[in-house]
Amino acid sequence: MQGRTVGNGVLTLWYDAYVHGDDIRAALGREPERDSRLTAAVHWVAESLRQKGWGPARLELRGFGPVDIDSGGDTVEADALELVLTASGRHAPAALGLGGDVNVYSR
Repeated sequence: MQGRTVGNGVLTLWYDAYVHGDDIRAALGREPERDSRLTAAVHWVAESLRQKGWGPARLELRGFGPVDIDSGGDTVEADALELVLTASGRHAPAALGLGGDVNVYSR
């Protein structure tokens, strides 16, 4: 696929397994897990947003640190997990002060 690398493919697998695992944990009433899979999911979301032309922005993610999508732009302050869940369409973007274009699956 154009614009994708082996590294992106690996991050995609980690992201996908993480968010679907979180769906299952939420359905069972369990707490989210914040580990290296969340780190991979954050990197995948940031790269996906960059590729779809979202930004520029600086993501100041609690429990994670800053992630730049290009340089300059607004600063988005959020919990790392909340950003991943919002960008994957699982949470409403308005709660983070964002528009629907933050959904990585929107066109």
